Amino acid sequence: MKKNMSRSLSLIGAPVETGTHQRGCLMGPDALRTAGIGKALVDRAIMLGRSGDPEAAIEAHLSSLGYLPNKAWISRFSVHQGLGWIYADRGDLDAAREHADKAAAYHQTRTGQNWSRLVWLEGEIALKAGRLEAAKRALGEARSGFAEQGNPFDVAVVSLRLAKA
Repeated sequence: MKKNMSRSLSLIGAPVETGTHQRGCLMGPDALRTAGIGKALVDRAIMLGRSGDPEAAIEAHLSSLGYLPNKAWISRFSVHQGLGWIYADRGDLDAAREHADKAAAYHQTRTGQNWSRLVWLEGEIALKAGRLEAAKRALGEARSGFAEQGNPFDVAVVSLRLAKA
């Protein structure tokens, strides 16, 4: 019988000058970035969040930020949106709001499914904070966005949340 083994991985970036003339010291961190380690960490964080391990998901999300290029706005958006959902689910509404604001700063088009999910998150934060009018407004906007995109599942889920508001 196979045992469930939990594995953890920590990547750190340390600005050191010793050894930088050695090829391995110089190429290692750049090779990780080029190989897409930041995106891989984002994907892992999303899966950890879905599997019910919020602490590991938070750690993985935060770790990924150090490996994502500043121009990787979609991945950075996903990290902050994911953190916003995790913190909202845990009831830490200040942290949820902080990451929702950071996600909004990275979202360039202000349209599409990702934007509707962010508006949905804002509605959830407002609902949990007892700001019912703001929650109804945001959830209604998210539902309309999903309907325009032809996404009936998210329309139904947001409609249920809206009915609760």
